Amino acid sequence: MGRTDKISTGEYVRAVRHAGFVVRKQSDRQIVVIREHPWAYVAVPIQSEFDENTLQSLIQQAGLAKEEFLDLVESTHSKTTVTIDLCGSD
Repeated sequence: MGRTDKISTGEYVRAVRHAGFVVRKQSDRQIVVIREHPWAYVAVPIQSEFDENTLQSLIQQAGLAKEEFLDLVESTHSKTTVTIDLCGSD
């Protein structure tokens, strides 16, 4: 699957939250995320890493295209650097 190597539950949930999903409930075995429009319900197993088939199934259940999901994952990993000038030079 290429860019989807080593996606964890936390990374999956962060990505789909950017697609409008909210965490509905959580147990020690799974996190349930939902989206109202268009309706989607995904019970995400808590794992440190999904195998390829499980991840493909979770992406499909969310109603997302593979590339769309991968873009969401990348956007949650992007970091913004802010530089502050503490010298106060005029």
